[in-house]
Amino acid sequence: MRFRYWSALLLLSLSVLFTSMVSAAPAETDVKLTGVRWSRTADAVTGLIKVRLILETNSPVEVDQFLTSMPNWRLVVSLSGVGGDNIKIPPSPDASVVTKMSVVKSPKNMTHIVVDFPGAIKQDQYSVTTVQSDPRTKRPFQVIIEMQKTVRPSELKFL
Repeated sequence: MRFRYWSALLLLSLSVLFTSMVSAAPAETDVKLTGVRWSRTADAVTGLIKVRLILETNSPVEVDQFLTSMPNWRLVVSLSGVGGDNIKIPPSPDASVVTKMSVVKSPKNMTHIVVDFPGAIKQDQYSVTTVQSDPRTKRPFQVIIEMQKTVRPSELKFL
């Protein structure tokens, strides 16, 4: 009788442990990149050029970032749980601020947006922010990467 009691208790404990391990395992997410667009502004008085990349997703994502330096100045923005299949990012609207963009998909369900700069960039010349979705205005969740550069106003090109 004791054997049955202890075997039933052991079996119950193992099933609870197995169930909790299965439910704690990370689930595959359905987060998709639903839109990509650029914007560019230039101030003729100050010479400040701002280039903004707006990434839209169907649900919130965790965002991480880091900056690399010489010889290649790059900003790497990592989006957790976002599928990176068939993501097309159009060319930058201003190569004097952003020379190239690329998307790198990692095997751990992470997508990295890599922004290449033509030269050195300081911490106050870029920002990465998220904007919550708003169903009332039909705005999706957004990750906004903004880069800026100051040039002499005489060098400004207006598009």
